[in-house]
Amino acid sequence: RALVSSLEGSRGPSLLARGGSSNGTPAAGDMTRAPLLLLGLSTSCAAAYLASVAAPRASLNRLPEARPSVSIFGRDATCLAVGAAIPSPPPLRSAQPPAATTSPTAPELYERAVLLQQMRRRDESLRTFERLAELTPGDGRVWMRMMTLHKLERRWGRAEATLRRGIEALPQNALLRQALGDLCRERQRWDEARAHFAQAARLDPQLRSVYDSWGRMEASLGRHTFAAELLQRGLELEPTARTYHALGVLQDSKLGQRDKARETLRRGLRLPDEHRNPQLLHALGKLEAAAGNAPAARAHYLAAIDAAPSFTMAHLALGKLEEGLGRYETAARVYAQGATTLQPDGGMGPVQLWQSWARMEQRRGRPLSARRLYERACRHHPKDARLLSEWARLAAELGDPAQARAIFSRVLALRPAPPAYAWRAAAALQVREGNISEARELFVRGVSHQLRRLRPGDNAAAEAVVPLVHAWAVCEWKHGAAADARALFRRAELLAPSPCAWVFLWRARFEASCGEAGSHHLARHYYARAVNAAPFDPMIWRLWAELEAAHGDAPRAALYSKRSQEVETLSALRERSDASPSPSLRPPSPAAPRATLS
Repeated sequence: RALVSSLEGSRGPSLLARGGSSNGTPAAGDMTRAPLLLLGLSTSCAAAYLASVAAPRASLNRLPEARPSVSIFGRDATCLAVGAAIPSPPPLRSAQPPAATTSPTAPELYERAVLLQQMRRRDESLRTFERLAELTPGDGRVWMRMMTLHKLERRWGRAEATLRRGIEALPQNALLRQALGDLCRERQRWDEARAHFAQAARLDPQLRSVYDSWGRMEASLGRHTFAAELLQRGLELEPTARTYHALGVLQDSKLGQRDKARETLRRGLRLPDEHRNPQLLHALGKLEAAAGNAPAARAHYLAAIDAAPSFTMAHLALGKLEEGLGRYETAARVYAQGATTLQPDGGMGPVQLWQSWARMEQRRGRPLSARRLYERACRHHPKDARLLSEWARLAAELGDPAQARAIFSRVLALRPAPPAYAWRAAAALQVREGNISEARELFVRGVSHQLRRLRPGDNAAAEAVVPLVHAWAVCEWKHGAAADARALFRRAELLAPSPCAWVFLWRARFEASCGEAGSHHLARHYYARAVNAAPFDPMIWRLWAELEAAHGDAPRAALYSKRSQEVETLSALRERSDASPSPSLRPPSPAAPRATLS
């Protein structure tokens, strides 16, 4: 009745019978008919219907007898009437096209692009950001978002080009300059990264994050004192738990400043809302464990687990602590707790905990228990290539090559293609079984897969494929294909992004075993390259001494044997030292013999 009354007041005569009262109230007969218009209709449908029949017409009492059916949201609702029925409405007017909308503003475009990125529709998000970069080239957020999208797709060159475009548009933007430094650091272009970090610090001396990134890079490169200075500068600008953590770990593990490190980490815990920071608690636990204070270490690890039950590193550290103390059952409970704790993504504990648990069982001489753990772990992580590979290797060691081959077949069928170590482990099984042709086929397939995925400048991927090529070379060497082995050793050398001591060592051993003309000199050459790459590896010096002794060069043999003993003693002292490096453990003086072809 309210709808009818409003229409009557706005559009003239009553839609009901004209027998209504003079004050606009429908007569009694009409009162019974008014609800009939709404029977079976929603409010909006009823309003639309009333509007369509609002033109003056004859009284409803003279409508023909009928019982039409009105379709509402795909359902037929029969409009029942008392003495009369609702007439079929006249055809509705055709819908008018919507009014033209204005182009979205830059803030609206930015919100849309961010939403697309969150929905993982990265290509659409990138196109929207590109449009924004043309409209608002002075918005640094746009360039950063575009760079991030390219990095997520591993398009390193495009990510760098995007940052350089942003810096060209915003030459004074320190954050863009730092981002370029971070990208160079990730690509192991250390000198370029250092230059960009320094430029960012000059542009904005108050930018704390640049000192954090720069300090972490220098720490990874062994410039520990300079790294500590950079991190300290960042803390002076803005104390954060992240920087306190980085500085404390550096002071403890590299500078030998355990007391300073302990105080640094505790300062981080004293920051507002950081007293239960699991990273800081975990670092304190490691510090106390290294100091031999097992009860304090255990307390810190347990506090970290209590603060973050899914924090993998705390479970691992506590399990290793208990295992090292011979408390194997306690360690097993710790590993089990971490492995079966639900993670934020709803899954079970990470692979590392299952692996550590299974490896402990193997070290305890309980391979069957380890085998059962691998089987359980693979039910939760059915596509983890390393976990499956370790299960297969254990099955082979237990004398079940059929199961090992079945597991490796499962690994090699993973998509995307499994990593290089899976191919290497599968081929090694075939070599042990004497199936050299099958092993060679796996080596060929594995190397082909890895080389297809290799991109210029991807040093991590190159380092991963080197052991696979090397294992193939050793296989050919041991089975009499010297020419193929030499070519594969050379291929491994070329693939390595930096001089690789162990590759040179194996090449030297191969050449020494060949007995061909000139192979002795070639072996000496590769021993020299190996010790230049790893001068503190005693085994290289010892093997080189054996080579010289076998060829009658006693003075060289004695010199290299002595050097092997010195380096071995030095390594033992380093392992027992709390700090590394230490002033008492210096590298050899310039007068020490350098490995050269002469």
